[in-house]
Amino acid sequence: MKTSQSPRRYDPVVDELVEQAAERMWGVYPGYQPERFDRSELDPAIRANIELAVAALGQGRGPTLAELEPARALGAARADQSVPLESIIQAYRQTERVIVLDFLQRSREWPHEEANRATALLISVFDELTDAMIGSYRDTSSAREAARRQVENEVVAALADGIDSDSTRFDRWVRLLDVDEDGCWTAAALRGRPGDSGEPAVPQRQVLLRQLASDVDDVICGELNNTLVLLLRTRDRQDQVEQVLAAAMAGIGQAAPLACGLGTATASLRTAAQSCRQALASLRVSASPAWTGVPVVDYRDVVVETMLLADPLAAEALHASRIAPLEPHPYLIETLEALADDHLSQAATARRLFVHLNTIGHRLHRIREITGLDPLRFPDVLEFSLALRWRKIRATDPTP
Repeated sequence: MKTSQSPRRYDPVVDELVEQAAERMWGVYPGYQPERFDRSELDPAIRANIELAVAALGQGRGPTLAELEPARALGAARADQSVPLESIIQAYRQTERVIVLDFLQRSREWPHEEANRATALLISVFDELTDAMIGSYRDTSSAREAARRQVENEVVAALADGIDSDSTRFDRWVRLLDVDEDGCWTAAALRGRPGDSGEPAVPQRQVLLRQLASDVDDVICGELNNTLVLLLRTRDRQDQVEQVLAAAMAGIGQAAPLACGLGTATASLRTAAQSCRQALASLRVSASPAWTGVPVVDYRDVVVETMLLADPLAAEALHASRIAPLEPHPYLIETLEALADDHLSQAATARRLFVHLNTIGHRLHRIREITGLDPLRFPDVLEFSLALRWRKIRATDPTP
């Protein structure tokens, strides 16, 4: 007469497994530190996964959708806590290793095929738990990223328009973005230079932010009229911010080069409106072909060009009265440009243009006759210089 054999059961000491798994992940993986979440949250999550795996093994089946819900909730929670996804995946794998090793130890007397099936089921349970967590984490991260982008766009648009620094909206933005409003904040504006299609390339936002992550303390990145506007908080001087930006832009490897304008540093995010407007103004200058090859154009270096662009009607009137009368004589304009570059030295101008010194004198006399201005007299030199700068801008900027 055959006797029935009781079904084999895997009955681990769950507390010990929880402790082993926690030791393998807490303080080991990035994000598994008190700065992200409290240690007391970890054990219940590990215990839930182990108990589900043991129950599934006892019933010989995988988890149901309802049983996977805690894993989805955990994925969403860890995303909100900004714990890196790779860290959570590794933490799940550590729990899986702990329970599988314990099972192999306790099932040494089991039939080989039965033990193999049970091991495969344990691994499958953790695969499903991990997949459920990953899906929820990514959904939550996407929603958080979309919400953050909206807030960042609001901040940039408001600063560009000159927001009231005492606005309650501003307080809300700082809280939602979780940034330190105090410190050295500098604005930068980036846009791709026009490619073969004639359209400006859109900067690769995520790649750029990854390049900047290790060198800045806080970043706010908003989009305004097909332009990325960055607000960077650092402890460094502005010239170092310029270097960081140039290195980040070089690291993108974008086919069409980027144009970048940089504002001046401010002592607080609340006072960054001026820096934001300066960055946008200097971007307009830097985006012209004349500035190709200069990765970051500092507002302080293009103040004159920015002033001219701020009042194009006045700049055009200046050009019309000072330079336009000379356009039938291109060599006279060339002489003016060389004279300005050579600090009003007629001898140096003659050498630059490969003409006799007397020729320069004759040309300057001709300029006086045509315009009524003296290219060697300071007030007139200043007006000629401003008009010549506008001439370069209007030749490269399609919308002066």
